[in-house]
Amino acid sequence: MPDLPQRAQNESEPRATASGQEARAAYSVRGSETLRMTFVILFFSAVSAISAVNPAFAAETKDARLAAGKKVFVEPAEHAVDVAMGGELKKWGRWKIVAEAGEADILIRLRVSGNAAWGVGHVQAFVLDAKTRETLWVSKAQRGMRTVFHGYASPYSRAVSGIAGQMRKELGQ
Repeated sequence: MPDLPQRAQNESEPRATASGQEARAAYSVRGSETLRMTFVILFFSAVSAISAVNPAFAAETKDARLAAGKKVFVEPAEHAVDVAMGGELKKWGRWKIVAEAGEADILIRLRVSGNAAWGVGHVQAFVLDAKTRETLWVSKAQRGMRTVFHGYASPYSRAVSGIAGQMRKELGQ
């Protein structure tokens, strides 16, 4: 009878030379890891189910963080849009503007596009929690145009003015 090749031992199978106690210990370690992963998956499933069933739960915490914020940092952006946003926030007076992101409760991130040479600029603002970087509020994309009727002001500063107006309206005076 020809010799059959021996089957390679799988890591999950106890070795033939291992004692029964060693084999049970190997299975119990794997079992506790599986049990732990099962609990983690169930926990995150329950949290996401609560948020899905009650979307107001997530919104309430975001609104509370926005209301609790006292200091704001505007992240640097192209075309001096961050400077224009800082000026608008200073006029509004809701938050104190700080120079370092580490001091802030709230961050404002600006997305800038368009072409200043052609006189069209688009800006969108994202208000973030400074600690978690979670988005708390998003503006509509505002478009600014440079025209003779507006004194050839920067199209980006006109777009930022639109965002500031939306913030005042939606986030409160």
